[in-house]
Amino acid sequence: MYGKCPFGVTCLFADQHIQIDSVNETQLETEKTTNDQPRVKNVISKDLQIRLRKKEYNFKRANHIIKQFHDKPNVRSTKRTDDGLSVATTTVPVNQQQCGLNMVFTNTNLIDAKKCLDLQLQCCLSSTGNQTTDAELNRNDAKLECNVDSKPPQACLLKDDILIQEGNSVDKKTDEPVEFNMQQSTDDEILSQEIKGTNVAVKGNHPIAVGCISDEDIIKLRREERKKVDFKDKLYLAPLTTVGNLPFRRICRRLGADVTCGEMVMSSNLLQGQASEWALLKRHESETLFGVQLCASYSDSMTRAAQVVVDTMEVDFIDVNLGCPIDLVVQKGEGCAVMGRLGRLEQIVYGLSSVMDIPLTVKMRTGLFEGKNIAHTLLPKVRDWGVSMATVHGRSREQRYTKLADWNYIRSCVDAARPMQIFGNGDVLSYLDYNNAMNQSGADGCMIARGALIKPWLFTEIKEQRHWDISASERLEIIKEYVNYGLEHWGSDQQGVASTRRFLLEWLSFVYRYIPVGILEHVPQRINEKPPHYFGRNDLETLLASPNCADWIKISEMFLGPVPTGFTFLPKHRANAYQ
Repeated sequence: MYGKCPFGVTCLFADQHIQIDSVNETQLETEKTTNDQPRVKNVISKDLQIRLRKKEYNFKRANHIIKQFHDKPNVRSTKRTDDGLSVATTTVPVNQQQCGLNMVFTNTNLIDAKKCLDLQLQCCLSSTGNQTTDAELNRNDAKLECNVDSKPPQACLLKDDILIQEGNSVDKKTDEPVEFNMQQSTDDEILSQEIKGTNVAVKGNHPIAVGCISDEDIIKLRREERKKVDFKDKLYLAPLTTVGNLPFRRICRRLGADVTCGEMVMSSNLLQGQASEWALLKRHESETLFGVQLCASYSDSMTRAAQVVVDTMEVDFIDVNLGCPIDLVVQKGEGCAVMGRLGRLEQIVYGLSSVMDIPLTVKMRTGLFEGKNIAHTLLPKVRDWGVSMATVHGRSREQRYTKLADWNYIRSCVDAARPMQIFGNGDVLSYLDYNNAMNQSGADGCMIARGALIKPWLFTEIKEQRHWDISASERLEIIKEYVNYGLEHWGSDQQGVASTRRFLLEWLSFVYRYIPVGILEHVPQRINEKPPHYFGRNDLETLLASPNCADWIKISEMFLGPVPTGFTFLPKHRANAYQ
């Protein structure tokens, strides 16, 4: 694939590419074409890993948002203006008087203080009895608010092209230092100092910015200005822990999946620079629309993780996990547990939407307990907080994967969340299931999880609107393709072969549930109907339908050689079972 094997003599298949004189065989044409562009993206660099481990990464944007949550809990109240801008503010009256318009400082690096001073003057005039109209104040429904007690900016642009940064002034045109005589002032005083004959307002030892400056660090991108992703009518491969790895996503992409998402990533492990966690963010070049799913119970770790992912990786959207039902995750307050904590959910969504310039999505279940659905009440809220698209799994956390998904309830979620796009998820195993689910729910698209694991060609069936009676030899070719992708991804040395075998066996624990269309009594197959034991149309088809782990190991030995002595395997996920 890359011209030569990077593992050389340590490769378990070295006899296929090592020459008699112990030279690693190289295909020059293939090596030349593949070295131009990397086929796998989002590989963490050593420098980034070291900075994360030493806690030296600059989380400036994320820390501004987190500071509002921790230092001033009341700051989190959001106001939406006419142009869709969400602003988290706190109100402090000027001179301890309630004025018609409040002075404002936001936690940003650059602030147009001239406008703030003008607003303060108008505010003081109105407090002394002079009446001003809404048009004069230019307030409309969006009021600029600033906290006069907030920490002054570290850098600001003054008149006459003089840049003041942390008390030092530099002329932008000549790059020469400028004398800056600063007088000591109290916190309650705003003094006027002289810089080259220009009156500049300062507070304490810090100048206040005056003049034209960029607002990129001041104003958060509006929803209309962010990068847009149209999810409408696309087939979405769900983020699948353990089994939704890069080799499996490549197969699904070839067979018709439009949107792919990496496995669930723990934000705390990501911030610690764990290589195993960062490996879950890898993206193949064939994945044209790729997202990353983050999971955490606290807004600070989630916000910082989102910033570093957006800054350093190539992703089209970030998804928030609100649907993981695993006990180990829920007991930490993550996954489904966040659905029951509205305040924390708001902080997470607001924090992520503030540091990202790409779409934010969420995946949730109907609720925590059976018969107590809450998703329809949460969706309008997360829509207003900045979520672009949401996916609803039609089961509660208590149900796990038992009973059928409630697509009628997904319909009520779709109606409650408009105009936000809603995807449905649950029990789709054929194109007929897909059509019925879309008609029943009115959703904008469908996310496919277990159906893709059982039959990855489901995406092809949906797009071509037909049942594919795939043969056993064709299914074995897909397994062979997965093994080749696995050896390319995890390596062909001893450790790489062991990883490929383990993930292959995890996938085979779902594959055996497929029943060929040609031997079904009633078409189509239902995902929760457990069939009796049967013989296939040939020995290979019977082997692929075996629920015995020993037979899955036998299939892996066809491609990866014999297993080590004493090797055993048990499926990691209970989702492969019928109950």
